This record gives sequence, structure tokens and C-alpha cells, in this order.
Amino acid sequence: MSIITIDGGAASGKSSIASLLAKKINYFAVNSGLIYRQITFFLIQDDLKINVNNKEFLKDKNSLNEFKKFLSSLNSEKLEKKLKEFKKNYFKEELVSDDILIKLFSTNNKELFSEKISYATSYFSTYFLFLREFVNEILISISKEKENVIFEGRDMGTVVFPNAKLKIFLKADPKIAARRRQLQINDESYEEILEKIKYRNKQDQERKTAPLIPAKDAIIFDTSKYNNAEDATKEIIKLIKDKMDL
Repeated sequence: MSIITIDGGAASGKSSIASLLAKKINYFAVNSGLIYRQITFFLIQDDLKINVNNKEFLKDKNSLNEFKKFLSSLNSEKLEKKLKEFKKNYFKEELVSDDILIKLFSTNNKELFSEKISYATSYFSTYFLFLREFVNEILISISKEKENVIFEGRDMGTVVFPNAKLKIFLKADPKIAARRRQLQINDESYEEILEKIKYRNKQDQERKTAPLIPAKDAIIFDTSKYNNAEDATKEIIKLIKDKMDL
């Protein structure tokens, strides 16, 4: 069994690079953030209509404050009960069967990538440790089921897989990251995207539980220097070739 971890902030290229690298070296790629989003959506989907539209969410202080109050008012016991319901719906006998993996990594629900879910995901993973423990349990189970895996997230190399064979930490200049993201998101301005990237990174870096920091033995890789994920991935392969016997 061989594990590679790729951690990094918002829009640093984690998902694209993890996916490309996995294909090139024949590994199984796991997006831990998507699992968090699936669970977060399940927990609060009935309450998502209480705020203004997604595009204005972070810009509207009243809306953001209202959402913060809503999240802080959630009862831990109620959430644990709903989490058990999630487990019942998703997990039968096998913890990580192929059918379960298809469900967990489905991106058909566009609400998963809304700003509300992004904010709530970071909030839940910080203040409700039972959720983080459950996701880590899923990730560790996947590592036992699959022979070679790339785990992508924000604390994969520091918390979940501290003994991983190889750890990579991606960083990117927020301004460059925002320009790249703007090419993917046509209905938001550069300034709006830049604000969101800075906000999410600050939120993740300053949380007390599993903050966004590189592992001491991680390879720090700046994706700002590359025009696209393909070029960055090729360079990463050169860097890890000896360590991974590629």
C-alpha cells in the first residue's frame, strides 16, 4: 500500500493536480473535501433557503451573520442523530464499496459547491469533531481497501495520514489563483473570487482543529508558476520520481 497526500488552500489546484497525477501514475484519487461537502449538505439541506442568493452570500454581512447564528444554534445531539441517518443511508455492510464511492464522489448536486456549503463545511469540521472523526474513518477505510491512493484535502499529511510515503503541499498566489478561477466561473468578478479565496484560506488557517499548514516533511510546491494543472503535474512527477520509484 502506498499513500500520497496533497494538501493546500482554496484554488491552489489540489483537485485538478491530484486527479491528473493519479491518472499518470495509476493511483486512486480521493477528494476529502467532497466527502465533507456531501455530509454537510445532508445535515443542513432543509435549512438552506433561509438566506440570500449564493452569489451575494459573502458580500452581504447581514446574510453572513444570519448564517453564522444559524450554524452556532445547531444542536450537537441533533447533528449526531442526522449523521447516524447519513450513515444508514450511505453505508450498509461494506464501509467503502464501489457503490458508496460513486455516491460520495458524485458532483451532480451543484449546491455542494455553493458558498453556504463551503462556509458550513469549514465550520462543521472545526466545531463538531464527531464529523471530522467520521470522515477520517472513511478515508482510512479507503486506504485499506485501495492499494495506491492519493488523498487530497487540507489536513491529509498533517492529521489523517502522518506516515504517508509522500506529502505534497500546494500553494498559490491568491491573485493568480483568482484569475484562474475566473476563467472557470463566468458570472463572478475577479474581485469577488479573490475575496472568497482569501476568506476561505484565512478561515482554514486560523481554525484550532487541524489548521491548514504544511506537514514538516512535505514538498512545498508553488502552482502560481505554471500556466495549467497539466504543466504543474509534470513538474511534480519529476520531483517525486526518485521517492516513488516511478
